Amino acid sequence: MAIARWLTQLYYFDELMMRFQLGILRQAPREHRVLLAQIVLNMVEEMDWLLSQGIDLSDPPDPSRQTYQAFFQDLQRLPYSHLTVMHWATHQVFMDALKTLDTPDERLQAILERWADGEFGAILYDLAVLADEALEHLDLSEFDAPLNRLFDLEDSSWEMALRIAEEADQDS
Repeated sequence: MAIARWLTQLYYFDELMMRFQLGILRQAPREHRVLLAQIVLNMVEEMDWLLSQGIDLSDPPDPSRQTYQAFFQDLQRLPYSHLTVMHWATHQVFMDALKTLDTPDERLQAILERWADGEFGAILYDLAVLADEALEHLDLSEFDAPLNRLFDLEDSSWEMALRIAEEADQDS
């Protein structure tokens, strides 16, 4: 089933994101740690929920996940202020793409509604506050390369999702 395969790949992404978030938490000033720890906990809960959906972790990660892994590792070399901006941007780009989906599939619709709930919106808001705070002291041009790389990675991720859907259509 295409949705299960996509959710499996999402699990692999979430695991990479959680590791990235832990790196941010290690660098965070004391006043940001509770919020960031809560975000990591939410990611763990999301991964547990994905596991409860019957995903198959015997499916290997798509190469796009390996590319994301390298991206997150490269980002870890940046100062904390830059990480807060890229952390927010990574979530926001994914959510913006999700908002464009229009699907009759009930399971996918339920998943989209899960991510559109107030809890995830609150996380995005809190991340935006941290990013705005950081951006007050940064040159926006410093984000051209990492943001363009993020956009390319998201394109690859959605191309993977479309490929999974097309393969499922061919199999049925």
